[in-house]
Order: sequence, then structure tokens, then C-alpha cells
Amino acid sequence: MDNNILLNLNWNLPLDIQDDAVCKMASMLDINPKDLLQPISKEYWENAAKVLLKMGYPRIREATPGLLVWLRDINWPGSNEVMKLLKTIPKAELVPYLEDAVKKAINSDDEIWIENLSFFLLQLKLKENDFASKDVYLSLLSGSEFWK
Repeated sequence: MDNNILLNLNWNLPLDIQDDAVCKMASMLDINPKDLLQPISKEYWENAAKVLLKMGYPRIREATPGLLVWLRDINWPGSNEVMKLLKTIPKAELVPYLEDAVKKAINSDDEIWIENLSFFLLQLKLKENDFASKDVYLSLLSGSEFWK
């Protein structure tokens, strides 16, 4: 990846430079989407998420677990773009990653992350039979109370 273009994702730069960097990076075929998961510092995250959104599914497939980690705090820059992107992933492909993220959130006792992940129950209308683990589904269901 060209670090000069990556550095142009900084939100402190003029908008035309940021927008140009987002467009260039999204069209570069040699970029690993994982390299755009919360790079450098928060000043870069929102534009990195915009690049990932422009890259789209299925190109970002391998970054899916990291996108779900990004939702540990929905106030982090880029989280809105990440949510939009995650909604484009087919349910059958997203749910196993979602289950893994919920298990990690449970193991780390991160209730806020569970609440944020439960967003997908409401947005994607996920049901118990979409999940391999009933316990994971129930954890998400209890976290979804936050979004009602």
C-alpha cells in the first residue's frame, strides 16, 4: 500500500485531498482491506471506513471480523460506514463472524460491544434459526433492548 495516499486520509487535511485519497485507494486492487482496519490513529479511521465501503463486498470479505471489532464503540470514527458495509454482507456469511464477535464480547465481559452487535438483530431481522448457537442469539437478543 502507498503510505503517502494512506496519510492523505487524515481528517485534518483539506477535503479535496481526503476525497481524492478515498477514491484512489478504493480503486487500487493491491490494497489488503485488513490494512484499513482502524489504521494509524483516529484521524484516519473515518476515511479508511469510506474506502472499505467503496471497495464493497465481496472485496472486503477477509476484513469482516475486524469490521465487527470496530463496533466495540459506535462513537469511533467510521463506525457508521462500517455498519452500512456490514449490512451488505449476506446473512449466511456474516452470522458466523457475528457469532465469533459475540463470544469474544461475552468472554471479555463487554456489554456495550454486545449491545452494538445486537444492532444487526434489528437491522437484518436475524432470527434464532440464523445462528448455530442459541446462547449467542439470546445474548444478542438481550443486548438489542438498547436499540428499542
